[in-house]
Amino acid sequence: MIGKIVKIGNSRGIIIPKPVLDFTKINDEVEIEVREGSIIIMPYSHRRQGWEESIISLGPDNLAAEKEIKQWHELDNKEDSEWTW
Repeated sequence: MIGKIVKIGNSRGIIIPKPVLDFTKINDEVEIEVREGSIIIMPYSHRRQGWEESIISLGPDNLAAEKEIKQWHELDNKEDSEWTW
């Protein structure tokens, strides 16, 4: 498949066909890597995806688990807010 890079303000963009997005399960957020001269675009997966469910499965009496979950959410919010583009 061949695509075309288009000007978007001071940046450039590429239109990705819907079937490609559907196949890759890419929605609104992506991770972008540059590797060996190539651009890799992947669906964004949250850093701690699934951790909360794992800790909750330890049982309702685990107060330390609840504290950990709260700290992870605070850390996620802090990390995201520090990025500026």
